[in-house]
Amino acid sequence: MTLIIGLLVLIVGGLGFWLDSFGFSVFNVALFCSIGFFFLIFFTFVLSGIHLYYHSKSAISAIHLGIISLFSVIGAWSTFALSQSFIQRNERFEQFLQDAFPLSFFVFFVLLLLVTSQFWIDKHVIEQERTFHQLLQKERDLAKAELSQIQEQFKPHFIFNSLNSISALIVFDPEKAREMIQLLSDFLRASVNQEADKVHTLKEEFDFLNLYLSIEKVRFEDRLLVSIPDLTDVGSIKLPALILQPIFENAIKFGLYGTIGSIHIKVEMEQAENELIIRITNPFDVTTSSATKGKGFGINSIRKRMYLFYQRNDLVNIQQEDELFTFQLTVPHA
Repeated sequence: MTLIIGLLVLIVGGLGFWLDSFGFSVFNVALFCSIGFFFLIFFTFVLSGIHLYYHSKSAISAIHLGIISLFSVIGAWSTFALSQSFIQRNERFEQFLQDAFPLSFFVFFVLLLLVTSQFWIDKHVIEQERTFHQLLQKERDLAKAELSQIQEQFKPHFIFNSLNSISALIVFDPEKAREMIQLLSDFLRASVNQEADKVHTLKEEFDFLNLYLSIEKVRFEDRLLVSIPDLTDVGSIKLPALILQPIFENAIKFGLYGTIGSIHIKVEMEQAENELIIRITNPFDVTTSSATKGKGFGINSIRKRMYLFYQRNDLVNIQQEDELFTFQLTVPHA
């Protein structure tokens, strides 16, 4: 809009200098240009009001052309009439006004056409931005809703497993059952206020994870060994909250359930360019894994959450070789 107003000033000013070069009175020229400029500004204001209530699919419609033509005739005629009424008597200039009427109409028409086009472009851009933001907000709401649903499914899944473990210990070792209840309470207290879309640092994530592992270690004692590397260099990297617990739950389930031996869950971390690769490896027994095979909810929930956070489908990889199961999680970071 600023560009169009500047263009109006240049054209009107240029017209004034051009008329002055023919020997016309400076006062007459200035008055003629001022009257024309006033009507241009007035019609621009009127067109802006019209665009508030009417917006066609195309930049220039038949209605636009009709309104612009009408305003151009009114503007050119009014400028001519008022100039004749107020200018100093000058036959040459009066004759010029009569001869220049078509030119005045053309100038009004072109400038008002530019103004109308600019109004349409501005309104169209605003509507596109509004639509884009509405779609973006809708996508965010859908992502939050799905994340919330995943987390609500995850909490009962973990709670039920823990309660089953406590129930089994109550008969054989009440003291350990009480310890597990206290650990479970600590874990739930720490996680109850977590929002579905919140992120943790890697250190915070492993603090939560250690609470879960403490619960399982009470049940399995020395049969469960977990090696976690030093987090000093990577502890500040952020990732979706509570994303690792289902991985360890899966490793314990396939490694210990249905067996009497011990397992060693090994965590390895590797820094790549703008990515942290986390590998969690656990042994599994092919003969007993089919008996403990579930619906794969934990793995699927991780895939969904990583996609919703990072919009990438290549962040979760699973490898099964001999009797080792490796879950690889890639965490993008700045």
